[in-house]
Amino acid sequence: LYSKWNTITTLPFKSNEPAINRECKWTYGQLLSFTNYDQYYNEKYISLGGYGWSGFSVREVAETALILAGFNPELAKSSLRWLSKAQKLNGDIPSGQDFVGGAWGSFQSDNDIWYILASMEYVVRTHDTIFLDSIIKGKYFSGTFWEHNIRAFRWVRDSIGTGQHDLILLR
Repeated sequence: LYSKWNTITTLPFKSNEPAINRECKWTYGQLLSFTNYDQYYNEKYISLGGYGWSGFSVREVAETALILAGFNPELAKSSLRWLSKAQKLNGDIPSGQDFVGGAWGSFQSDNDIWYILASMEYVVRTHDTIFLDSIIKGKYFSGTFWEHNIRAFRWVRDSIGTGQHDLILLR
């Protein structure tokens, strides 16, 4: 298994220490081992979740898409499409997903914040502004990728709101 990851050559980092390069390649391989394909949404994504539940946490999909934007933009883009397809009509991205397109958990803001951050990181890193206008046909809402981001923003702003210090509530 180690030799398989040792053949990875296109990484966004380079160290003068061979041992550090090997460790980074190994860690990158571990990350990519969580790549999944969702037949319901027809998208690839990375999920570090699961935790023995009957589904998995969605937060990690947006968090890893943020990081992937810099060195695996296609997987980041697919993960962002996957999140968009799971988004509810009100803009909320559910906190969990089962394995047949069902969502659970609501009224949280962190999933949506990570989603918006990852979306913008993808566009900044890749200059793929055309993606903003691409149509995403979701389970609850179909619109452009940009419209999905606007819905997530409005969900956080209008439904989650801010606390006494005018900071977004994390719920």
